[in-house]
Amino acid sequence: MREYFNSILGHYLLVTSNEWGAIDRGEAGPGWSATGNGFTAREPFVVDVFGRDPPLSAHVERFYGSVSPGPNSHFFTIDPAEARILHDRFDATPPSEPRWRSEGYPFNAFRVRADGTCDSGKLPVLRAFNNGPARGLEPNHRYSVDGHQIEQMASAGWIVEGIAFCVDAG
Repeated sequence: MREYFNSILGHYLLVTSNEWGAIDRGEAGPGWSATGNGFTAREPFVVDVFGRDPPLSAHVERFYGSVSPGPNSHFFTIDPAEARILHDRFDATPPSEPRWRSEGYPFNAFRVRADGTCDSGKLPVLRAFNNGPARGLEPNHRYSVDGHQIEQMASAGWIVEGIAFCVDAG
């Protein structure tokens, strides 16, 4: 996963390797540049013929609003309950109003343990929220394995939401 920042929107975005080229060519619009941050993620797995998921890792689902009516932002979650809330809100909200639409499962990661940590050998991916709606801005989240980056976001008024999911170290 590679992180991009849009200097016009003030937004961060995580993208998979098959999306880098389009953003680098300007196909996502102006203002995007790679930050040099990111992490290694697992490719989405295919459920086996018996309907079982491979052990340990789980789907991370990506949601997007829209440029209009919004929200013009992306959101990632590994939590099925959190995803269900967004799916339910999407179904209950008219297309003319802001809502989150699922874009599928771009990668797999590991769930956060019950004690709020990652398993040994896994890195926590922290999530911070810009609190955009309260500040008159579009919502945006930043995901980082670098705790110092998240601390800087908190100093700038972002809300630290904790560990979103865990990824392989290295």
